[in-house]
Amino acid sequence: RVGTAEWHDVGEGGDGQTRAICQQPSGSISPSPPSSTVCDTSQCAEYSPTSQDDDCCALDSDIYCMNGYTLSRVMPGTPGVTWLNGQMSGCEGYGGNTCCSPPESLAPPASPSSCARGYTAVSGEGCSNYIHMDDASTYGVQGGSTTLEECAAAVQALNGQDGCVGEYFFFETDGYCNCPTDACTTGSENSNAGGSGQLYRFNSDCDSSPSAPPSLTCTCDCYGSNTDMFNGT
Repeated sequence: RVGTAEWHDVGEGGDGQTRAICQQPSGSISPSPPSSTVCDTSQCAEYSPTSQDDDCCALDSDIYCMNGYTLSRVMPGTPGVTWLNGQMSGCEGYGGNTCCSPPESLAPPASPSSCARGYTAVSGEGCSNYIHMDDASTYGVQGGSTTLEECAAAVQALNGQDGCVGEYFFFETDGYCNCPTDACTTGSENSNAGGSGQLYRFNSDCDSSPSAPPSLTCTCDCYGSNTDMFNGT
């Protein structure tokens, strides 16, 4: 999209005619974010690179990122997008929400564990039931104070146990973590997890299954008599 076409009743000389005005975008907007991109919603700006935009939703003529961040637009449910400081939505009419990707020097480092940030927010999908992971002594996270990253790690650890199907997880905005007990194929969003929040899917290139212990083969080559072994010789 090159610009935003808007119709205004100009009314020059009292003729009342309506004319089109083409507004060129203020910044260089990528047509779509690269795969596995990071969007930091705290860096969205509107009208100027120093005027923060709390909802990350602006016309092409007014859209900016804070200095040093790369500008693009993201539609809800876009795969491969990691949101920092909360996910945004509700700007579909403008072509998607503002996505401000940090420069490489500020991007979150890759985690040594394969799936620390290997999940994507999804829309239009729901699960039939959840395990409410509120008890820290049982699940390692405490309901009401769990972070998104802690929830993802806890669901990975619980996957395959107690009915937890760890291909998805539901994170409530009030800090509660939930693991689905089904494959999340209801086809519509739900709030069965309890409170409002977001359903996430672990990325396909991440193994959300618990790692199996390595198979070990132990052999004993014993020499000498039994008496020699007991004597330590």
